[in-house]
This record gives sequence, C-alpha cells and structure tokens, in this order.
Amino acid sequence: MFQRIALPIILVLALATMLGCASIIHGSKQKLTFQSTPTGATVDVTDAMGVSHGTCLTPCTLDLKRKNQYKATLLKDGFEPVELLIDRKSDGWIWGNILFGGIIGLIVDFSNGAAYKLSPTELHATLPTITGQLLPADTDEPTLVLVDFDNLTPEEQAAVAQLEAIPWPSASR
Repeated sequence: MFQRIALPIILVLALATMLGCASIIHGSKQKLTFQSTPTGATVDVTDAMGVSHGTCLTPCTLDLKRKNQYKATLLKDGFEPVELLIDRKSDGWIWGNILFGGIIGLIVDFSNGAAYKLSPTELHATLPTITGQLLPADTDEPTLVLVDFDNLTPEEQAAVAQLEAIPWPSASR
C-alpha cells in the first residue's frame, strides 16, 4: 500500500526538480500583438542574426521564443518603414526554482528561454506617409504627384506653392 502512494509522489517530485519553474508557469514562448496606423502593414520579426521568426498583417499576434531579442519591421506601400525593438528581460518566475526546481530548474529555464520575458508585449506603430519621391527628369508626359502638404518643411511647401502657378498643359499636346 505504501509503495502505491509513495511511487507517484516520488515521480512528481523528481519531475518538479527536472523542470524549471518559469517553464512550468508560462513556457518558452510568448504572444506579442502588433498594431499599426494604418492597419494592414506587414510585420516581419527578425532576431539579431537577421533570421525571420514570423510575419503577419496588422492587427496580428505572433508567438515568439522568449530566449531571443527581436526587431519588428512594419512595411506598407506608400508609407515609410518603421522598426520596433523587442527586448528580453529576466522573468520573476525563475526565483521559483529556489523553492521547487533548484539548479536543474534554473538550467532548464535559461536553456529553453523560459527565464526571460519579452517587452513590450503590445507594439503599435504609426507609419509616416512617404512625402517626397523623385520624378523622372526626362519625360514630357504630364505627371500627377500627390503631396501631404502638412508633412513638408517650409522650404518644400514654398516650392510646391510655386508649382501651383504653372498652367496645366493643354489637351492639344
């Protein structure tokens, strides 16, 4: 009778010493959410070596390994790209290893990344519109250029205001 009760208890205690506290509590991956203004931007998350760890379209969520630091690049046609850094910090659950997992638990948590948390967990970027693009100089064709006047410097605004005085080419051209 004693062996029936003692064996499962011993197995549970042995398993607890082989696993890290942070590994048990939240695992080695973490969900991060990405939002952008405007929505529909492509998010590409890479590590320090430039290896991609996932892509999605905002708003979206990616499940990332806790052991890496990342850079998220948000891209959308007509807008400047934005880069966001995702930092890795020590997680408080590793202290649970002092009570439950011991040195083996610490080794497990640090080796699989569960000893860390990623920050921030919610990332938002406002993508600035592309305001200036060079036009081909060797064309005689009429060209329509859209400009976000409020995002121009005073010098650029003055140059655009001068363009308003140029008469539109006649249809006989």
